[in-house]
Amino acid sequence: MNRPLTTYLLKLEKSVAKINQLGNVNKVYYNPKIHGPYCEWRWYGEPDKKFMEVKLTDVPAWLARRNYHPLSMLAEVKRNYHYLRHLYIDPPYKNPYWVALNVIFWVVAFYTIIFEFIMGHKRTTLQKNYYH
Repeated sequence: MNRPLTTYLLKLEKSVAKINQLGNVNKVYYNPKIHGPYCEWRWYGEPDKKFMEVKLTDVPAWLARRNYHPLSMLAEVKRNYHYLRHLYIDPPYKNPYWVALNVIFWVVAFYTIIFEFIMGHKRTTLQKNYYH
């Protein structure tokens, strides 16, 4: 390969890697000696009180401790996605319940996608048969 193309591909690879890391959990709090293997769905920072445990007088202080940066919100969404994926889509112990849950989810999802298509055809055939 020629040199400009190689440097361009390396820059492209670094930028794609940066985009893939966008919103990932900050590994500042993660210590493999203490926490063991890294889990995408676990928050390794200092735990805070849950909102339901906060008294009304402490709500402003609790809200002030939140991080409202878009990347931290994206990291929280990714953590919840990985948590739900671990629980429902790829559970560690598979049994018929999880298979049935996945089948029901995909049936309902695809039915909602093609609902208008099905109902539109039912109406047109009914009108053709009714009026002609």
